[in-house]
Amino acid sequence: MQSMIEFRQRIYQIVEKSEGHSGLSYGYDIFMSVCICLSLLPLFFRQQYPVFYYFDLFTVIVFILTISPIG
Repeated sequence: MQSMIEFRQRIYQIVEKSEGHSGLSYGYDIFMSVCICLSLLPLFFRQQYPVFYYFDLFTVIVFILTISPIG
């Protein structure tokens, strides 16, 4: 039980805004920024290209996995 609590605390530390304490947290911030930009990219085009479907699918999966409770 204690290891699950420690695991959740570590996940929270990674997802929390990076304050320069963790390279992993900073990497997560950059990754999420890229995902947000990718999810906005299709809005700049009138026509729907197949690659945009995969951008949307990828970003939705990432967002769901990052906000879903673990355990």
